[in-house]
Amino acid sequence: MQHKKKIFIIEDEQNMRNAIKRMIEYSLPSVDILETGVSEKALNIAESSIPDLILLDVLLPNMNGLQVLKALKESKYEEIRKIPVIMLTGIGNKEIALQAEKMGAVDYITKPFNRKVLLLKIKKYLS
Repeated sequence: MQHKKKIFIIEDEQNMRNAIKRMIEYSLPSVDILETGVSEKALNIAESSIPDLILLDVLLPNMNGLQVLKALKESKYEEIRKIPVIMLTGIGNKEIALQAEKMGAVDYITKPFNRKVLLLKIKKYLS
């Protein structure tokens, strides 16, 4: 039996996190959703649950998304390093996108995002 796919949303804005969660639950009801708004908890949650995909906000308090991405990609666990990460940001900053890509992010999407585009990317990296 195939395991149930898990998406981990790391986003500090509760309304944005809820919107993404509702969109995924509606479009992909068979997917489990993990979430946190606290960047410091992200690595522990990822290591304990091994999600299939991470949606990671760039602008987080304390540890920013690039620092979280770096920690994920430098994890001592290979299965954590292999998780595809899509960066989310309200800033249409190409330099951050390129930096995130160099650090191992598979994709980048700006907020406010197009629901269809985000869902296509989610489906692409879950398959």
